[in-house]
Amino acid sequence: MGVQVDIYSGSGTAMIEKNFTGPNGEWQGNLPPTTYSVKLQDWRLDNFTTSVQVVSSSVTKLDVILNASSYVVQSSSIADPDFLGYAVSWGQIYALVYANQTVTGHSPVTYLDTAYSPFTPMSRIAISGVTPISIEGYNQNNGSQWIQFTVSAPLDLGSIRAMSILALRTEYSVNTVAI
Repeated sequence: MGVQVDIYSGSGTAMIEKNFTGPNGEWQGNLPPTTYSVKLQDWRLDNFTTSVQVVSSSVTKLDVILNASSYVVQSSSIADPDFLGYAVSWGQIYALVYANQTVTGHSPVTYLDTAYSPFTPMSRIAISGVTPISIEGYNQNNGSQWIQFTVSAPLDLGSIRAMSILALRTEYSVNTVAI
């Protein structure tokens, strides 16, 4: 996956290690016993940070999993209040997603994907093709759902090639096993 892993001493003021995960998304190292802050520098993981306690004569394992959901947009209505070809943060945007899919504002990280097919693997999607959004409301009717949202940065309407909504949720666990 190639995610940058930054390890800080204690509360995160002094970086002591910087590395990258391998092809299977793993990184392994030897660290003296203490508490560390671990940060994964990746927009898909929302630059995930957590505290990890390393104990003497033990192996500490941090598992971080990205749960990604892609919602195909059937139809959309995007307001262009200034007639300049951009959706802006104060404009209203509505998207209709397929039946039996529920998108709510409860996902910690949500994006409007306007560059990739909704079936593109997450490892191939670059931040330049997605725009952070805030879901303002949603309404289910007849098995479909209209979602109202705003963009956090101007979105060039002429650059839209595909449209889907990405909801990303990072989950993790820390396990320590004596050796």
